[in-house]
Amino acid sequence: IMIIDHGLKASLDINAGGDMAHKLQALYDYMTNRLLIANIQNDPEIIQEVCNLLIELYDAWKTIGNSEVASGK
Repeated sequence: IMIIDHGLKASLDINAGGDMAHKLQALYDYMTNRLLIANIQNDPEIIQEVCNLLIELYDAWKTIGNSEVASGK
């Protein structure tokens, strides 16, 4: 929860990021809330759900980085 809230979410620049930053903020809020529920209910399936979302995000950022390298940016 701390990594999502104080790392990922805190690093968002809402003014510069526009709609994408707002969508990421909503996703981070969703993940934080899901992890709180997982903690209360002791539910590992919810933790796996959040892990899967983080993996998807990581893969998306990795793809963006690879495409920028390939295009020379």
